[in-house]
Formats: sequence, C-alpha cells, structure tokens
Amino acid sequence: MFLGDDNVSNGLSQAYTKLAHEGLDLYTIMGIGDGGKHIVEGLLE
Repeated sequence: MFLGDDNVSNGLSQAYTKLAHEGLDLYTIMGIGDGGKHIVEGLLE
C-alpha cells in the first residue's frame, strides 16, 4: 500500500479499511513526506 501526502484523510481511510479487513501483518505502509506520518499516527490512535 503506497500513500502520498496529497490526501491524508483519504489515504487513512483506505489504510484502515484494508488493515481492518485483511489484518495488519499483511501490509507495509509507505508514505511520502508528512502524509505518511499523519496516516501512521491516525492508525495508532
């Protein structure tokens, strides 16, 4: 799963949906710039 920093909310929603459906151990999340940081922080909350 590759997420850019142009749409953090959309990326976070997609990441959460995939992880909730298929499990955290199946994916590596890569982000560009602050977008990846915000997405990971959102998943950890």
